[in-house]
Amino acid sequence: MTDQDNDTVEVDLELEHCSGCQGCVEMCPEVFGWDEILELPVLKASSGPRERVFQAAACCPKDCLRVAGWQRDW
Repeated sequence: MTDQDNDTVEVDLELEHCSGCQGCVEMCPEVFGWDEILELPVLKASSGPRERVFQAAACCPKDCLRVAGWQRDW
């Protein structure tokens, strides 16, 4: 395994204000899934690739992704 394979970060969801945009699911499908009944994202894994998880968190319009070591600039 390379260092890149181990470059993961822990993530959690806070869905109180989720808009249902599914951006997290599209950007990082190995970590985020979609619950068709609740119409909300779900975690498929508690951690994932650092860069893609950070990108998904940065794109979340309602700031629903809690990522270890990452904070939104605004």
